[in-house]
Amino acid sequence: MKAANQKFIGLDIGTTNCKAVVFNSKGDILASATEEYEIIFKDNMGAEQDPETVWQKALATLLKSIKSSRVDSIVAIGLSVQGDAVIPVGANGQTISNAILGMDYRSSPQAKSCEKIFGGFNLFKKTGMPPHPMNFITKVLFIKETRKKLFDSTEKFLTYEDFFIYKLCGVKAIDLTMASRTMAVNITTKNWDSNILSKLHLDRSSFSDILPSATVVAELKPELRKTLGLKGKTFISTGAHDQVCAAIGAGAISENIALISSGTAEVLSVTLPTTYLNQQFYRSSYPCYHHAIPNKYFTFALNHSGGISLKWYRDNLAFPETELAKKTGRSPYSIIDSNLPASPTDIFLLPHFNGAGTPYCDPDAKAAIIGLTLATSRHHIAKALLEGLTFELKQNLDVFAQAGITFDEIRAVGGGSKSPVWLQLKADILDRPIVTLKNTEAACLGAAILAMVAVQHFESIELAVKNIIKTTKIYRPSAKNSSYYKMKFEKYKKIYPMLRGLLNTKGEVCYGSNRLRKNTT
Repeated sequence: MKAANQKFIGLDIGTTNCKAVVFNSKGDILASATEEYEIIFKDNMGAEQDPETVWQKALATLLKSIKSSRVDSIVAIGLSVQGDAVIPVGANGQTISNAILGMDYRSSPQAKSCEKIFGGFNLFKKTGMPPHPMNFITKVLFIKETRKKLFDSTEKFLTYEDFFIYKLCGVKAIDLTMASRTMAVNITTKNWDSNILSKLHLDRSSFSDILPSATVVAELKPELRKTLGLKGKTFISTGAHDQVCAAIGAGAISENIALISSGTAEVLSVTLPTTYLNQQFYRSSYPCYHHAIPNKYFTFALNHSGGISLKWYRDNLAFPETELAKKTGRSPYSIIDSNLPASPTDIFLLPHFNGAGTPYCDPDAKAAIIGLTLATSRHHIAKALLEGLTFELKQNLDVFAQAGITFDEIRAVGGGSKSPVWLQLKADILDRPIVTLKNTEAACLGAAILAMVAVQHFESIELAVKNIIKTTKIYRPSAKNSSYYKMKFEKYKKIYPMLRGLLNTKGEVCYGSNRLRKNTT
């Protein structure tokens, strides 16, 4: 371990905002800055973004955080990035189109084509990624088949990581966690799969070189060092997918500790000691890709309607709480929490506001509230929403258990980790201790840790986590509530299959062998 007074930056590039945090070598936050940007929604489930705007916003956060920290020397910058976006760049590295985001599902025909060409399960066994329109390579094919002029003009297809690394130091490089999410990298060889690219008529030169996470790529460009007011050398490190960074920043890097990240979506992440390329994972659309830690792997369960469903409740039902928040300066969510019933509710809320995530992967699923009476208040609905979101986690936890993946502890980060009510509810429903952290900026801290390891401030990610990550509070399950929720969960599991045929308007909605059809249960 090197000098204790060194400073590092973790830069997190999310879907709707970016954040730069300056850390000292102990992981303490010295300063941070955040900027927001827009998603451009298109017809037919399209979602794009101007990558140059994202870059300018990120540069602003770097400048603000460095200025606020009053430091003039940063040893290294690490990156935490949103997954699966595609950014076409020209011969001179300039962007020639909007980024196509991971949430853009216009490449559904290309995902089905990949499944037909390779066999869905065979492709999963080779890459760890089930065929799905979220995946990077399906979006490249979408451009190839629908925007030929753009495809022919593209020198390289980048993710947000290699785009930012290029902007920061002039080298196009991608780390293994991000590359292994593309569905075109062989999980065994750790490189672009020549057979996949050949059959899809794609050229290897169209993609960046793959490096391990926590690898120094190059120095920060001199002009950027001047813009940011930095002296000396600042190294740019490969980072990792944002979920991997969050797990590192939360210290959830062993197989017996899982991570719940509650943001716009809610993600349950697990570190794996080996690959899980079985039918159980494939049917549930769980990815299996490389961890930033060598010889470890990573997976997660995803609920698209996490915090965004709470925003729906706030904007449509919580008018008194929102007005009070404006008058008092408090968070409307904390006011909503303070009015929740103390006991479990006797109503059900299926939170599929943005479709169903894993293990169903049904983008056409709809939300529903069941069991309303004249005695039901909006506060009961809010509590039922938190219960429903947590039941979604419970379903995935049970599928993991069926695949032989169990854990003793769950750590919580993101906006949901600020709600003691929700944290206790998670402990009761999931029947596991829920642990909070001293540093809640897990993704940025994870990226900074990768930068520290890259310059050998720490010998390994494990050693950095051991020295830096500190937990704060443990929420333990209530025996009484856990018993009640076990019974309620058995009823909850029946709701989606019963409503699927009634509320869905399309037939086949999933990718991989887990196919759900109308009017079937």
